[in-house]
Amino acid sequence: MKEVIRELRIQYPEWSEHQWIDFCKELVGRGIFECQIVAFEMIGRDKKLLNALGYNFDLTDITARPRLETTVADESKTSRRSRATEQRI
Repeated sequence: MKEVIRELRIQYPEWSEHQWIDFCKELVGRGIFECQIVAFEMIGRDKKLLNALGYNFDLTDITARPRLETTVADESKTSRRSRATEQRI
């Protein structure tokens, strides 16, 4: 895995930290475990990338994803939990 990361860095030396982070996001977004591990290793072992991470992100990434539909059974579980919590208080 280290060799893969090293080769990527050699092929794209001009990329900024933010470009590398975007690349890692794309790897994670593929949903392939090995790609996610490469992204994690790239960011986790590079202090510049870690420092470049922040809370500034594009909300369209989040809002564009399909929402999970809740079922009636899920809603009844939630209401039971909230009633139980209220009773404890």
